Amino acid sequence: MNWRRNSGSCSLTSQGRTVSGRDVVRGYIRDHRERAAREVEFFKRCRTLSRAIEFATLAKLPSGKRHPHQRRIPRQVLTQAERNLQAMAFRLRQCRSFTEMHDFVGQQIGAVRGIGPLTVYDVATRIGAHLGFEPELVYLHAGTAKGAKVLGFDHCCDTLDPAKLPRAFRALRPREIEDCLCIYKAELAGLNAQPRAAAHPARATASGRLRVQRGGPDRRAGSSNAREGKSKWKLANTNR
Repeated sequence: MNWRRNSGSCSLTSQGRTVSGRDVVRGYIRDHRERAAREVEFFKRCRTLSRAIEFATLAKLPSGKRHPHQRRIPRQVLTQAERNLQAMAFRLRQCRSFTEMHDFVGQQIGAVRGIGPLTVYDVATRIGAHLGFEPELVYLHAGTAKGAKVLGFDHCCDTLDPAKLPRAFRALRPREIEDCLCIYKAELAGLNAQPRAAAHPARATASGRLRVQRGGPDRRAGSSNAREGKSKWKLANTNR
């Protein structure tokens, strides 16, 4: 069983065509959905909540190896997080939603030195899978926040309503969107990397492409777009 969250697929680009949001979603479904589903299924099948807490907080793969997300966290830090949650397992059973459980996990292990928002989220989603909870929002942290930023969203927020994302992302569950934004943050940044885009905020369109909203005069000297008085520039492939 391989849970590794690899970087974005190199096969997203084709014949020089600009990658679109739809391409990113299709790439995730093709290359990563099954891996993520196996992780959820493993925790669903854990015999006891105690075992789920152990594997979740110690970031243990079925092989016994460390999950790559937590590979740099000292063992004693994860062990302390496990002790905290094992002692409060009865409270985890009382949670009635993923949001409630995520907040509770954060309260119990977030203050442990070395535990950050990504680990809190990972532990909550793993235990949530065992208890039958899934995120209803997209949680922004680390690489996921970077992916949301290039789509034009406030990456400083803790969560993002998936309904506000481009239509292409509606094919994914919120936990898959979190995964996708992190894996493909470089490809998503490429959507926003064409000339003259940096000075203007990006807006996601329903098709998954990005457009730049009017944000003031073009700051590049000699820009033909500025001379022609254009107010918007397409940032993604239009030949679709």
